[in-house]
Amino acid sequence: MSLPGQTTGENLAATNNVPAASTPIVAARKSCAPEAHGEILKVSNLGLTFGTLHAYEGIEFSVREHEFLCIIGPSGCGKSSMLMSIAGHNWPTAGEILFGGQPVRGPDVERGLVFQEYALFLWMNVFDNVGFGLRMLRAATGSEYRRQVEEHLALVGLTEFAHYWPYQLSGGMRQRVAIARALAVKPRVLLMDEPFGALDALTRRALQQELVRIWQLTEMTIIFVTHNLQEALYLGDRVLCMTRRPGRIKKEIAIDLPRPRDVEDPSEEMKQIIKEMQDAVYSEVDSPRGHGA
Repeated sequence: MSLPGQTTGENLAATNNVPAASTPIVAARKSCAPEAHGEILKVSNLGLTFGTLHAYEGIEFSVREHEFLCIIGPSGCGKSSMLMSIAGHNWPTAGEILFGGQPVRGPDVERGLVFQEYALFLWMNVFDNVGFGLRMLRAATGSEYRRQVEEHLALVGLTEFAHYWPYQLSGGMRQRVAIARALAVKPRVLLMDEPFGALDALTRRALQQELVRIWQLTEMTIIFVTHNLQEALYLGDRVLCMTRRPGRIKKEIAIDLPRPRDVEDPSEEMKQIIKEMQDAVYSEVDSPRGHGA
């Protein structure tokens, strides 16, 4: 399905007959890692000020290859702003971010981003939305372009919806399209800013399970911002708890639990981790220093 006069990704694949080398998803992710489970990201004394507003300050942490790191904190504490700084979409006023040992100076294809909103192109069907980054980067052409788009549609379970338009999809399906589009350009790190926050409980749980499956399959690194403590417990290898604005790292909690995790019927160890997160975050809520999204 396409709009009159529109060149779709499938048309592009059909008319451009210069195939690129075949690169399986998992193999590509492994080849770009300089050292298995080594440090991929380091944040040092990071701060961000908008005029007289201090969004966050004194942020220090590092992230390992293939780690699933969750960041929680009260509304308005600067966690989303910090994620945008890591993505290269805003410029910190203090400190430094090193990605692969190099300073972050702006957006980069190796740091993929999934927003709170679905951020799909309404004039493109699902196939073209997923292939958008590949087309812009000229990362694949011809039959290889089509193969990579189809591979990522299959990865998120949307093969049969390739010709659908965003308005025809549910909220969960739209977010799957956004995730597939981010994954298609093979980032080393996927940055996710409360991607499931607007979804109903059943859809949220299904996408959490799907995200863990994709993370384990692709061996990528994920940094995931959330307000939901159970979500952080289900997804994370480690959780950073932030203070109210200006946000700082208040506590770091390791989650060394086997997967899959049943947060609906939590073990005593899970309950203890939830209590640690509650103690760290709830005391920061309703402070006069900061509020808002």
